[in-house]
Amino acid sequence: MTHEKNVPGQQNSPQKNFRIPCTYGDTRRPQCNPTPQTPEPQDSDRLDFPKSARLRKRRDYLRMQKVGRRLVGRFCCIDVASNSHPRPRLGISASTRYGDSPTRNRFKRIAREAFRKIAPQLRICLDLHVVPRPLAKKVSSLDLEKEFLTLLEKHL
Repeated sequence: MTHEKNVPGQQNSPQKNFRIPCTYGDTRRPQCNPTPQTPEPQDSDRLDFPKSARLRKRRDYLRMQKVGRRLVGRFCCIDVASNSHPRPRLGISASTRYGDSPTRNRFKRIAREAFRKIAPQLRICLDLHVVPRPLAKKVSSLDLEKEFLTLLEKHL
């Protein structure tokens, strides 16, 4: 048969696979000894919105419903209760009924910013639970800050 004429009679043994060290290998791949990662910033290092300034547990929100006082404004409703923590805390509940995710996230950003500005002015430590109202879709941070202050003056 002519088609088997160029096939060798025995197979070549497989060559050894020499491994190239990491330093000479592909530069896009991670190095053999990765640099140690920096630790996450502590609560006190964060300037944005530390965990100690948030309502995080379900029991905190349930306590706000039972013990807290509801203050209703033009842009939001605020449940207010005193707390035993060293600083005021904020919780925000913006459900899908309020709007789509960009709208809800915008309100949360604005509410956090307003809270950051008024927190040093609070004489006592309070827990605040903020729920947006339909008019809040067009609110600015300054307007929400003013509303927080006027509603909290009623409480204090």
